[in-house]
Amino acid sequence: MFIGGKAVGSSEDIVAHLKSGTLPQIIAASMSLLCVDATPTTAPTTAANMGVRGISNGYVAEYHHRHMKKGGKRRDRSERVTGSPQLSNLLLYYAPCLVAGEALGYRARLVREVLTLELAQLRAVTISAFLFSCVVTVGANVIYARDVSRYGRKVQWTSVPLFSLANGISESFAFFASFELGEWLAMLLTSGRSPRWLALFSGFFTFSIYNGLIHSWFWLPLLPVHMKPEEERGPPVFLFGFLAMSVCWLIMWKLFNSSLAFICLHALADMMLSYLIALRLT
Repeated sequence: MFIGGKAVGSSEDIVAHLKSGTLPQIIAASMSLLCVDATPTTAPTTAANMGVRGISNGYVAEYHHRHMKKGGKRRDRSERVTGSPQLSNLLLYYAPCLVAGEALGYRARLVREVLTLELAQLRAVTISAFLFSCVVTVGANVIYARDVSRYGRKVQWTSVPLFSLANGISESFAFFASFELGEWLAMLLTSGRSPRWLALFSGFFTFSIYNGLIHSWFWLPLLPVHMKPEEERGPPVFLFGFLAMSVCWLIMWKLFNSSLAFICLHALADMMLSYLIALRLT
């Protein structure tokens, strides 16, 4: 992968860009964290061949990482990955998200929007913007689908709506908080005189950083192996799709003042993701 004309090959490389790069490199690096360090190096084999018991779909995937030991020696670590993430890890992530949603008023706002929603009162421009955002979200995930594989896993249809609903709501609260953190920092650094465009840009910057880091440090280790080997992947065009997708979500939230639209779009993306990678919650 190339950022700013330089080749980077791991999350550590990209985090270094976050610390030392220019602003365009920082944004590109934060979005690039979505797709690194998730490349399986061997084809899926059956659970029986690998001596793994209790896997209902009968498949596992070999997932090789190279880690540095002290003294510069390398070692290989194989992980047998099924479609089931640790549910306890999901709950540990969702808990602070829900607490933030309650403390910062996001849950109350969402409930209010749901209870007062009347389609007849929605403006045509709002509906058009939402439908356009849906097209962008679907398109970004269709592009992403070219670079992912289920590695023999079967789709668990009950997990698709459950994950999209749970993650669509919970993580959206964290996204709201990360964006408003940037807005607050802009106001703090300018003694309350920050122009609106600067506050929005600062919010998008902190949102992008959080988005990149949480996917690299939490989601990629947790989700089942799904990225194709690097030689089978094309250029990471899907990053631009994800960037456009995020902008659309934020426009619905900040410009059209609809957290419900943001959450619905996020749930749509999660639904497609859980289907594409055959995520299993049980």
